Amino acid sequence: MIEVYINGRRADTDENTLIVETKQINDFFEIKDRQTGVTNRFRLPWTPNNNLIFDMLGMDGSKSVLPYRISSIEVRREGITTIENGSMIIGDVIEESYYEIYAYDGIIDIYNAIGDTKISSVLDIPEILLTDTSWKNSFSNTWEDGFTFPVADYGKIDGDIIEYNYQAPCVFIKYIWNKIFEITGFKYEYLGNDNLFEWEDFEEMAISVDRGYSSKTESVPAEKILTINGEKEIDIRGVSMDLGGQIVIITPINRDNIHYLKLEESIDTQEIHLYSSSNQFDRSRIKISNDGFYKLDISCFVRVRRVNNLRLVVEKNGIDLFEVKNNFSQGENIFDFTRRIYLRKNEELYIKFLADPSENQIRYNYNLTLDLFIDNSNVVINFNSYLTSTSLKQVMKDVMHHYGLITQRTKKTYYFKRIEDLLNDYKNSEDWSGKFHKKVKKSSKVGNYAQSNYLRYQYDNKDDDFADSVIKIDDTTISENKEIIRRAFKAPDSSSYIIDGQVLRKAPLFEKELEKDGTVKSIKPKKSKPFLLRIERRQASFEYKVSGSSNTNTHSGITPFATFRDYDHNELVALNYTSFGNMINQGKKLWIEAYITPLDIHFLNFMKLKYIKQLGELVYINKVNYSGYNTSKCEVIPVSIVEQNGEYDDDYSTDYNI
Repeated sequence: MIEVYINGRRADTDENTLIVETKQINDFFEIKDRQTGVTNRFRLPWTPNNNLIFDMLGMDGSKSVLPYRISSIEVRREGITTIENGSMIIGDVIEESYYEIYAYDGIIDIYNAIGDTKISSVLDIPEILLTDTSWKNSFSNTWEDGFTFPVADYGKIDGDIIEYNYQAPCVFIKYIWNKIFEITGFKYEYLGNDNLFEWEDFEEMAISVDRGYSSKTESVPAEKILTINGEKEIDIRGVSMDLGGQIVIITPINRDNIHYLKLEESIDTQEIHLYSSSNQFDRSRIKISNDGFYKLDISCFVRVRRVNNLRLVVEKNGIDLFEVKNNFSQGENIFDFTRRIYLRKNEELYIKFLADPSENQIRYNYNLTLDLFIDNSNVVINFNSYLTSTSLKQVMKDVMHHYGLITQRTKKTYYFKRIEDLLNDYKNSEDWSGKFHKKVKKSSKVGNYAQSNYLRYQYDNKDDDFADSVIKIDDTTISENKEIIRRAFKAPDSSSYIIDGQVLRKAPLFEKELEKDGTVKSIKPKKSKPFLLRIERRQASFEYKVSGSSNTNTHSGITPFATFRDYDHNELVALNYTSFGNMINQGKKLWIEAYITPLDIHFLNFMKLKYIKQLGELVYINKVNYSGYNTSKCEVIPVSIVEQNGEYDDDYSTDYNI
């Protein structure tokens, strides 16, 4: 007897209610997908009870939303549950006749639960103001903290000096993985002695954010703290004599003649504009009151009369910090200048002109205004504004591809196992010899594979393939090439930068905009798919600074570096897909009939190999077609078989790939 429960309510069945369940978790002849159990389209009769369960669907005036919702379904045979916590989809409704539905269960349940949820919506990480302190504090973070700032080449490094405001945070995969199960209410376990979810390899796995920082969206306006301005005419003439038409210089003017500007303030909120009346210090002196970023704006008019090589320079603590302008043209010059700089408390700035004489004269006049702002555009990282295009489902699939995992759900727990562990776990195999009835068919053709089967990453450069690998099949009668796995994330290439002996990995999230002469004009954030990285910590010593600053500091201590160790597909194939590759190379598939009971279906364990004495084989149960009759058709794959010829013929057209 078949019992069907929809949303917890028992539905009526009749002699036309024939339910065929295809039980499967992973079709080894289509490794890129994980399969879910699925039924045929079966019918429930049109009865008053069923009409209530289906919310009068199919009747005139019905406003039922059931066709647009996934409902829960449970199927029992002889009182034993064969579909538990399944999902039901409504097909056709024939008024006064029947409801046609189908059901599925397995990994699809957690996929339905997370839907199209993006990583960004589950990141429970506080907002971070990116400073050198917050950057270095993250170095000790583990996966439980959710993120860290691993040292890498994200697109902007000043030689061997790390510019921390162009470093990027990375989110640990295990943190995201746990969030998936936390928000869905499911649990997970690994079947086997060596729990990969506790591997260092898994706990160090992370992905970068998917774009660089945008100052337009993640900063606050700069605060003006000083405005000073003034004008002056400079007229310096040496002593010369005209001796018979020849000019002889008696008192020369030295080269690099310095004129310090003395300006008047109109705004000085922090009382940082200082000068005295003494000749030595009769100049504007800007004494910084706090460490931080500052924006310096200069607007200037200069009329050049007689002078060579006139330059306007900003000096800091007696040393030229940068040149504002040089090579003034004869006559009028009007220009604006802006520079973002990092300054420390008590550092002093001066503004000066330097000039060389022309015919023993220096003559020019200027009108200059200087504005100084506290630049509050330090990056504020709100993790919920990143990783908005990558779904939790993509993360889950990518982890399963990385380690070659299969999964099976029992109640609210998902059990995982590496394919490599399964195919080598002979000791825990189950004896199905007593269930075997007969062999129906045999095929020696590999199903959906080619001679060369590629496992590929995505790349920043679309022509790259340095982390790809291939599983070869020795069969010249099948197609030549096929991509069987395409990872959700990019593989990071090696950078030309080396920090304390560590070759950095490239994960470009910033790009340089260059002037015609090749100098950097600006740095712009770059959108990208996340990069897959491994966060490895080691002792390191290196210099760092904030971009635009001439001050550097030294970090010496445990440092997280972004690496890619053991994540290349060549290593992954050797570690996680060797036995799988050997199995599909032989490419054998058998169809058998077996005596299957509802209790067998209830306890069906895809995570164990089956021994069938009549075949003399250990086999993997690929699929079971169960209808409740005396025997059920099963598709099995021998793990170690003798090669025979045959033709491939896939009867299972109702696969539900996820």
